[in-house]
Amino acid sequence: MTLTDKQGIKLREEIERVLSPEDKLKNIFKEYPGKFRANFYNQISGDDYRTRLINLITELNDKQLIDDFIEIVSKDYSSIKERYQIYSQLSHLIFLLKEIFQEYQNFRDFFGDFENIDRLEDCLLKLTEKNNLLLSDIDSFSLKSYPGFMDFVEQYLAKILTARDIKDNLQQKLRKWIEINCPNIKIPDKQEKSSNLQSYLLITIFPMGGQTKNNKKTFNIQGELIENWGDTKNIKVELKKEDFEENGYSEKQIPNIIYKFIEQVQEVHLHNKVREQHKTYDLKLELFLNKELFITDFEFKIPNALKAKQKAICEEYPVILRSLERLQPDKTSWLNCCTKNWKIMEKKPVISNNILAFELEDKLNEFLSNPQKRKQLGNKLEDKIILKISCGLPKGTKAFHLFEIILEKGVPLCLWIKRKNPRDKLNDSHYQSLIDKLNDLRELETLSDVNQLYTQIFDIRKTDLAIADSSKKESLGYNLRILCDCNDRKPINIPAFNQLITNS
Repeated sequence: MTLTDKQGIKLREEIERVLSPEDKLKNIFKEYPGKFRANFYNQISGDDYRTRLINLITELNDKQLIDDFIEIVSKDYSSIKERYQIYSQLSHLIFLLKEIFQEYQNFRDFFGDFENIDRLEDCLLKLTEKNNLLLSDIDSFSLKSYPGFMDFVEQYLAKILTARDIKDNLQQKLRKWIEINCPNIKIPDKQEKSSNLQSYLLITIFPMGGQTKNNKKTFNIQGELIENWGDTKNIKVELKKEDFEENGYSEKQIPNIIYKFIEQVQEVHLHNKVREQHKTYDLKLELFLNKELFITDFEFKIPNALKAKQKAICEEYPVILRSLERLQPDKTSWLNCCTKNWKIMEKKPVISNNILAFELEDKLNEFLSNPQKRKQLGNKLEDKIILKISCGLPKGTKAFHLFEIILEKGVPLCLWIKRKNPRDKLNDSHYQSLIDKLNDLRELETLSDVNQLYTQIFDIRKTDLAIADSSKKESLGYNLRILCDCNDRKPINIPAFNQLITNS
């Protein structure tokens, strides 16, 4: 969990207060060598206790051990866990308010009593101090127990939810935060923009058993439209006769056929909605693929229709990958695990315990080196909601082993940097920059509505893929891939999987 700088200082001060003299802290690491490894604390640098404690907290965060440390310390000093949990809840709000007022510059319209966001944070930290705890409520781990903070939410935050100039996705995130952390607060009803259709084109791509074209595997492609998610059912999208090939399509043809489906959706299904009914629409694409196709980058290909603009499909529309295999009848357990995890995500914000990140290529390759190691990776992925692979996707069969473990263990959201390619001419500093940019996606830390992530990824891709070729390959938008099974949208016309095996 990422805390603000001020929260980090206050948490460090509380740890320093209860764990003085320093021997108390040293003994914790001596008693838990299996958790933190032997001599963990002795390797922390610093000329004095405070410096060592600051460096220790940084190291625990980097090693994703801070939650374990807090849990152990709190067995004897519950105030540490209380502060950490309160700050974890509060940090989401502060980062969100900072994001809102980067977009909407007039901060004082909403918070006239505060000079800037820093003074506002000072107030929020004071409102959640222990002496402001509601005495009749013993739950000091919850923001709703602090009456002054609840008054603040009612007085200030409700106005943001109804402001016309604040983006919808930011208002939705704030509304979700209030519903989770301040459930007793009455907030204004959500104002739906009923004229705007949330449209989804579901593209299913799968190999045709036994069929080849020029000795290469061919694929069947199906399209279904959900005209307005939540209100309408799947509609099968038919290609024009001249675009339909009964014997399937080669891999090279697939981007063009995807775009043919997009054109049919707009011309046949959405045109009248705009012209006759004066509705507008947001169209998003979900590509349902077998794991072998996750690395084909269909969404980054430029179809013939966009060659004049030199635009990839993912520059024109938000596109994510979905797992077709999770829909197989014999993979019901995979789908079950995935559904459990994303339903957890819908109910509460993602926390650091739910995220696994790989930044070191050697570490990831080690986990994929043999069946025993792969079982260990599977154990680490259990109950994880987000997997981030910043070091680049492994090569060869290791990538397929990795995706199979991800699918089997039910990880609903996976973001990865594409395979390293010498032609991209990226060095270690370039890849470190990509790691930093992926880690800066704060959207992940408050993720509850996947549409917010769709929007952010789309914006990143549009911006980064529009820059000069010499710099484009260093950008996050060029390198970032996403698999996201965080909803129950699915095609109705699912292929018969027992027929996908190549016929002899």
